[in-house]
Amino acid sequence: MSRTQRIIVVALAIVAMMLGGWLIASAWTARDEIAARTKQLGRELDDKQRVAANREQYAMQLQDLREMLGALVRQLPSHLDRQALEKSLRDQAALAGLDIAWLQMSQEQTKEGFYAELRTQIVTECSIAQLLEFLGALQQETPLRQIAALKLEPASRATAVRASITLASFRYLDEAE
Repeated sequence: MSRTQRIIVVALAIVAMMLGGWLIASAWTARDEIAARTKQLGRELDDKQRVAANREQYAMQLQDLREMLGALVRQLPSHLDRQALEKSLRDQAALAGLDIAWLQMSQEQTKEGFYAELRTQIVTECSIAQLLEFLGALQQETPLRQIAALKLEPASRATAVRASITLASFRYLDEAE
């Protein structure tokens, strides 16, 4: 073999070794990427299998949440009928055996951007038992109400109190408002 042929053979061998090294390095990189992707997919599969195994439990929780939402919608309507609220208050007062001396509703105020509050001032003279019966009945009614303030003072009758009550009724604001 001549010297030129040896140089060509050595050059080809060097080129072949470099090409082989590059191919091997590329294969290792691809193998590492595939191994990382395989681990990621394995984790995703485990998560999805856990979700699938708990599907029935999630379905039951979703049903419970829907029932809670339904109850909340009944307690927090999208409209407050002022006349119906006043009638309801007067009816509950009559059932508790007390007379409302004064009742006034304020203007509705938007709170937190998703609900509105309507405050009602009530003044009455009654026994403590009648007052407790009245307030207890109000807490059971819809729409959702809160006793925002309660002031008790002695009344003209010895067994009575003068109660100044501030009630807050709430409603959900529609997205259109």
